[in-house]
Amino acid sequence: MRNIKQTSIWLSPFIFALCLLLAPKSGLTFQDSVENADIFAKGYIEVVGESESGQRRYAAIRAATVVAQRNLMEAIKEIRVEGETTVADGMLQNDTVRSRVSGFLRGARICGRKYHAGERYGEVCLRINLKGNGGVYDSLYSTLEQEKIVTTGGEAPLSPQPSMAANAFKVDGGVNDSYDGVIIELAGHSFKPAIVNRILNQKGDILFDPSRVINSILIDRGTGGFTNKLGKAKGLLASWNGVNPLMINAVGTQQGTDAVISDQDAKTLFAADQNNSFLSQAKVVFVIN
Repeated sequence: MRNIKQTSIWLSPFIFALCLLLAPKSGLTFQDSVENADIFAKGYIEVVGESESGQRRYAAIRAATVVAQRNLMEAIKEIRVEGETTVADGMLQNDTVRSRVSGFLRGARICGRKYHAGERYGEVCLRINLKGNGGVYDSLYSTLEQEKIVTTGGEAPLSPQPSMAANAFKVDGGVNDSYDGVIIELAGHSFKPAIVNRILNQKGDILFDPSRVINSILIDRGTGGFTNKLGKAKGLLASWNGVNPLMINAVGTQQGTDAVISDQDAKTLFAADQNNSFLSQAKVVFVIN
């Protein structure tokens, strides 16, 4: 019995060492956030770069940074601008857009770095924000607009049905004049968050797009918020002082990035916005699948 016990004690360190040797490389300390819907919901792109193993600390961190920068460039290029157009398409069309995107790499923020001494490899996390000063909307939207990579609202009528009499859009007893935001529910419809998301009526008239938003608010909020839960949508609007949102179910989408609402809902949205101008403040949340 004693021999068995001694053998077990002797084998324990060996088994422990063998487990360490055979165990897979420890999981990432940081997590990528590069899926289109994910980055628009979170408001940032976050990538992880990992070096090869067997390097000293400085070399490992440097190599991981280079990998993270490459991953970040690829993630930026995949951002949807509108419809099927991506930032990569804009870069192919225009040198100014390409230069602007390259500038994002220089402005990327380090969100973490770690050296794994045991296996001698490094991890670096880089992040760029979609919103705020220096973010995508601040730095890229105006360039895309100027270079005509995006379709702006231009002179498109604000009225959802311009052929009707003007008094058709005045607030009546059927429209709550205290609406201070709008939630567009897109359940059952294919819809992708993008730099340019618009709200259209069934005739194709533009009710909302980035050209309708105050510039400082566009930088801060983009074209509104994105979430997959109604409760989260209401919470997000509340954080923007939107406590009584107009609820609208979309009837379809156009190009995958434009939400289409019924003509009756378009009239209600137009009338409600006349009272509180919440569209110009991008108090809009899209609830997507």
